[in-house]
Amino acid sequence: MRAGYAHPHDVEAEASGIHEVFVYTPDHNGGLHSLSDVDAADMMRVLQRRFQEHASATNLRFTQAIINHGREAGASLAHPHGQLLGIPFVPGELMVSAMTLENYAKFFSDPYYQEVLLTTLRVSAL
Repeated sequence: MRAGYAHPHDVEAEASGIHEVFVYTPDHNGGLHSLSDVDAADMMRVLQRRFQEHASATNLRFTQAIINHGREAGASLAHPHGQLLGIPFVPGELMVSAMTLENYAKFFSDPYYQEVLLTTLRVSAL
């Protein structure tokens, strides 16, 4: 399949990207709620480094972290874990959100939404 953009909502791309799995606690029955402040901060620093690594990859435009715990969350592993997914395009829903925020910021000149928009666009451009 050839990469193409017929419409912002319709994106076709080769099956590519990065998929990482990370275990964030040694406690098989634990979860994010059971992490100490130090352990939670460590996990966030590691995720930040991984996001930065993804941002420097020329074949990725969007990265998302997902936390899985238990079958009800769709986890295929019973142990609490997360996944980092890096893909070569920005999902259409996020593109629409960015455009909506851009229009809102222009109309209302609201600095909060302008900052949200700038952050969204910076992340999307990576």
